Amino acid sequence: MFGRGKATRYGAARAIATVGSEFPLYTVDEAGSPTKAGVLYSISGGRYWLQPPEGLGRVFPDLPYFLQDMRPQGYLGRSFPRQHSHLGAPPRIADWGSDHVTIALARAGEDCVGNLVLGRESMDRLLARARRHFVGDDEIDREYPRLAQLARDGEPVGSSAGGEQPKFEVARENPVRGFHHALVKFSPPLSTPEGQRWGDLLRCESIALEMIEQSGVDASRGRHIVIGDRAYLEVERFDRVGADGRRGVVTLGAVDDEFFGSRDRYSLAGERLVGAGMLPSEDAGHLAFLEAFGMLIANEDMHFGNVSLFSSGPFSRRFSLSPAYDMLPMRYRPRDEDPMPDPGFEPPAPHAGVLEAWAAAVPAATLYWERVATDPEISAGFRRIAERNRESVRAIEVSRPSRPRQ
Repeated sequence: MFGRGKATRYGAARAIATVGSEFPLYTVDEAGSPTKAGVLYSISGGRYWLQPPEGLGRVFPDLPYFLQDMRPQGYLGRSFPRQHSHLGAPPRIADWGSDHVTIALARAGEDCVGNLVLGRESMDRLLARARRHFVGDDEIDREYPRLAQLARDGEPVGSSAGGEQPKFEVARENPVRGFHHALVKFSPPLSTPEGQRWGDLLRCESIALEMIEQSGVDASRGRHIVIGDRAYLEVERFDRVGADGRRGVVTLGAVDDEFFGSRDRYSLAGERLVGAGMLPSEDAGHLAFLEAFGMLIANEDMHFGNVSLFSSGPFSRRFSLSPAYDMLPMRYRPRDEDPMPDPGFEPPAPHAGVLEAWAAAVPAATLYWERVATDPEISAGFRRIAERNRESVRAIEVSRPSRPRQ
């Protein structure tokens, strides 16, 4: 029974193997303190009911959208079934259904993306967990190659995060940032063609984050490092605060799937969210800038999992744009048939959704390609690619027509 009085509703409990049908849902605040936010029930028909501490709850046809990003996924998530074989889940996460995800979150979900923890067992694991070692600047040269090797071997090296780029998670400490958490992407050996190209792209990503920040849009802090025969890109996590604090985040894809079901363009998603009163108009403008900038730097991987939104809780329908991440010229990523492709690049024309942002994105992209073309940490071959692209984007800036009158 859910609710009281005239608001009472009923659902048939559906027990999920080994975990039952009732799951307390907790949030962890920026100070690291957990609070019970409600209870999630699995009910008949594969549905879920979310009950707040007070008032009427809500039924979801599947696992709620704000838990979808917490499922094991991407490069790090593939090793989850082997690390937690006691859960009895299929060895390939691609074969998992919602019940498998629920079991994983309820029994071993203490360190997922965002600030939610599902189930008593996972909360107990979080409360009992020993304080992690925070890697200092003087330890990076030793620790990053070791952690990269563990990640390649499928060993646990941090909480799961999406994306197929090889990576690991690390707790960091330095005099400037203090305690913080980071995701660290790494390249194949730089002595290989594939490694050289990924090394260039990781450096390109760090420059892109700097350019986005300089353009007035929040971006994740990135640090490019070369250690031995690999390049690393350390990107500070915005869903973690200090040593133990967390922030609530959901991907744009999870939100769009829940409320609109479009997954078309960043700019159009921003317009929909503003129209529904779910996002500040300034953030929609920043989304349009990110799309325009990505178009002009040959980023062909601007899917809805590469943008995240801050959320104040599972019952909130108000969001704000998180810092930008995963912005790089993916047109040039290695392919099976060619580890160092040079497909050329013709800057696209703007569409109506990015028209207002285009005026700022073109000079930013021109300067971006200029910086890539003159960066000594990037290979000579990719600097030549950047020089051509700089001239192509600069031609847009020079020939840009005047804006139409209002």
